[in-house]
Amino acid sequence: MPSPDFLGARGSNAGDDFHELWVLRHSLELLDPDPSLLKVSAEGLIGEDDLSVPKDTWQGVDCAFYYGDASTDSVDRIVVDQVKYSASSPADNWTVSRLTKSTNDAKDNSVIARLAQAFAGLKAEFPDAVSRGSVQLRLVSNQKLSSAVDVALKFDGTGKNPKAAKDRSKLVEASRLDEDSFDEFVRLLDLSSCGADSRFAVEEKIRSIISEWTEDDARGYVNDLLAFVRRHMMMPEAKGQYITKKSILIYLGFSDPQGLFPCPSKVDWVDNLVPRDATQRLLEALLVPENRKVIFHGPGGCGKTTALQELQSVLPPDSA
Repeated sequence: MPSPDFLGARGSNAGDDFHELWVLRHSLELLDPDPSLLKVSAEGLIGEDDLSVPKDTWQGVDCAFYYGDASTDSVDRIVVDQVKYSASSPADNWTVSRLTKSTNDAKDNSVIARLAQAFAGLKAEFPDAVSRGSVQLRLVSNQKLSSAVDVALKFDGTGKNPKAAKDRSKLVEASRLDEDSFDEFVRLLDLSSCGADSRFAVEEKIRSIISEWTEDDARGYVNDLLAFVRRHMMMPEAKGQYITKKSILIYLGFSDPQGLFPCPSKVDWVDNLVPRDATQRLLEALLVPENRKVIFHGPGGCGKTTALQELQSVLPPDSA
């Protein structure tokens, strides 16, 4: 049996697959009943936020999430992610050496350098948001973080820890930030998503979420939505565009979120209910242990819904 080939395009495809799934998994939060997520950019930042900085500023931003008030469409928090996925070496850790390793002559394309570059761009574009901590930079990977990185980032120069001091100096140098800016960068840096689920686990979670919304096969919806995300990532015309609640609904085939489960209740509550014999008989039937299911039936307009509302008031305490 041939061994898996993780070189070249095949290995890159695994990373792209995880990127698409990661974006879609979080884009589904747009359909939460009370969403705080307003917009999702599948590649870089949204167009209007990408105008007054150098073009290479967002090279370390694989996706961006904009949070705020849905009623006013005002953004009050931005999260940007750099996504790194390894199918060949999932057990490898992110060490200081790996985070600071550059592969170009300019020595400015390391993981930490790209994140720091995005930080500098965000600080230039949204200085108030950065100063109040409403910006977050995340490294997302299926590979875990070395504990030495955490120690180095938290090292404040006090105490004797030569290794932490050396590691921190490497990180500062690779970031190309001054010490004060680096401290501010670290406060906004979130490495807790290192060690994230595999792409297969993320896809399973997506299918599970969608299957709770519809009676149809979730696989078709997942494939359509992934194709939609892929176009946002790959097509040149999609640069600067973003995913919204409306666009997710359209690709699910709905114009209104009320078409998804759980359906909102449209039953009007009746005050000052008149006790009815039918409700009492229903209660007695429900209280018989052998009765696993009880069917309450009658013609339209006879008061079934009203009787069920009355039932709530006569059921024993702690009933559901």
